[in-house]
Amino acid sequence: MNSFEVGTLVIAVLGLVLSLLSLIWQAATYILSGSRVRAELKHGTRGADVVVSGPPGWKRVAAQGLEEEVIGIEVRNVGRMAASIDSVHAALPRGTKTTMLQSIIGPPLPHRLDPQSVASWFLPLAPVRATVGTAAEVFKRGNPSKVWMEVTVAGKVVRSRQSMWLGSRPDLDR
Repeated sequence: MNSFEVGTLVIAVLGLVLSLLSLIWQAATYILSGSRVRAELKHGTRGADVVVSGPPGWKRVAAQGLEEEVIGIEVRNVGRMAASIDSVHAALPRGTKTTMLQSIIGPPLPHRLDPQSVASWFLPLAPVRATVGTAAEVFKRGNPSKVWMEVTVAGKVVRSRQSMWLGSRPDLDR
C-alpha cells in the first residue's frame, strides 16, 4: 500500500466518523428541542384561597384552618418549546381515573406551559377516595390502592414519578 492509498483511507475513515457524529448530533438536537414535561405528585390541604402542599403522604395542616385534603401535580416544562396541558387526573391501576370538571384548582385547561416554566393543579381528595373504594369493589382489589397523577400533553399522557397509597377512608392510607 503506497502513501497515496493510506492518505485516501485516512480521509475516508475521518469522513465516516464526522458523518456519524453529525447524525448523532442532529438526532439529539431533534429530541431535545421539543417540549419535555416532567410531573411531580403533591399532597396537601386547601383553604378558601390557599393550598399548602408537600410530598406524597404529607399530613394535613388542620391547625391553620385548612380542612379540605387535596392531591395535585406540579408540571415542569424542561424543554425548549411550549407544551399544551389538556387534562389533569388522578389515576389508579387498571386504567381507573378521576377527572374533575369544575372543582379543579389551578390554571384553566387547556393551559399553555412555556419553556422552563411550572404550573400546578390540585383535585379534592374525597372523589379520588371514592374512586379507590369503587375500584376495590369492582375489581376485587385491595383497599388502599396506589394512586398517581397524570397530565395529558398533546395526546401523550405524562405520569408523576411518585405515587402514594390511598384508601377509601383516611385511616386506610399507608
